[in-house]
Amino acid sequence: MRPGEVGEKRALRLLARRICPECGNDLVFGPRGGAAMNFYCSERDDCRLGYSLTFVDGLLVFAERIGEVDDARFAMYAK
Repeated sequence: MRPGEVGEKRALRLLARRICPECGNDLVFGPRGGAAMNFYCSERDDCRLGYSLTFVDGLLVFAERIGEVDDARFAMYAK
């Protein structure tokens, strides 16, 4: 497994539902590039994690943790 790649089954099930596996809060849609899309944790005080997720026909096929997302980047995509 590559560094940052999410492999735990529980974490993958949560990410497939667009829920942060670290804190249980909703993920916010971020930028998209190719087949992957970034998602940012909506919990800004304690979590701040981001993930690159790829869905095919509605199924999660790839997940990678991209680390903490700064407030400026989060603000571009949060509504």
